Amino acid sequence: VHISHIGDQTGNTTGWLIQFSDVSEQKQAEEGMVTAQKTLKAILNTLPDSFFEADPNGTITYANRAFIKNLGFSAWEDVQGQNFRKFTDHKAVREIFEKFKLLYETKQSLEPFEYNYRTKDGTLYIGETTVSPIMAGDKVIGSRGLIRDITARVNAEKEILRQKDLLDSLLQQSPLAMVINDMEKKISVVNPAFEKLFGYSQAEVIGKSLDDLLSVSRGSREMDDLSTIVMKRQETRESRRRKKDGTLVDVEIFTTPFFVGGERFGYLAFYNDISERLKAEANFKKTQSSYFAVLETLQDAYFEVSPS
Repeated sequence: VHISHIGDQTGNTTGWLIQFSDVSEQKQAEEGMVTAQKTLKAILNTLPDSFFEADPNGTITYANRAFIKNLGFSAWEDVQGQNFRKFTDHKAVREIFEKFKLLYETKQSLEPFEYNYRTKDGTLYIGETTVSPIMAGDKVIGSRGLIRDITARVNAEKEILRQKDLLDSLLQQSPLAMVINDMEKKISVVNPAFEKLFGYSQAEVIGKSLDDLLSVSRGSREMDDLSTIVMKRQETRESRRRKKDGTLVDVEIFTTPFFVGGERFGYLAFYNDISERLKAEANFKKTQSSYFAVLETLQDAYFEVSPS
């Protein structure tokens, strides 16, 4: 309703003009917008990921329940009006500032990025964050985004890399020749000690059959039997293996099934060159035999007594 005054030339009121405008559609639109906003907020509050809206200064203007809970708070008032800097890990402040600066300059959504934030009790978390601008015409008046907690995933990936580095270090630094065979009994990995002992480079052996490369004689069943046994259990034995140049080497072999991610991948084999040890044992036996032979030639009695 719009009411306007009607007067004569002297300023005396002569009447009133009352105009009625039908605002039913406008009212319905406004009510519909309020309903839509309430529905949207209800949906956002069901998300497990943190949702936020912030003004150009980084001050939080809206946050869903997950955002509040994930930061360790219990009520909207705990985060209302707070600046993002308060929750951002101090080491990441500059990087996050540059991210949001880019958003306001380009007026484009940012590619997902990692956001390191701290909760109320100081615990550090890692979030995968997507942020888009809030536009009013062609002007950016704020930002909104989602933060998904990926701390467990990132830590798991770091642990996987750590374990891989540990295995790589073990392979590279082990004085024992090592080889990993897959379920098809094909070589997947060898270490430098293997290359040194048998004379093959890694490039020469990957994908090849260990049995074919190192068997003392073609058609030998000893290696085939060993590689079949080791798929089921650990096995230790002494044997001979053939080098690339055809010479034979005495080795102590330790083999064991090899698992990756809880699934059997194949088997792991260690080779220890025992040539010198066997030579020393043979020389000792020869010396011992000569010693006893000399004793047998003596005409006088001879005996030894242990300390006990």
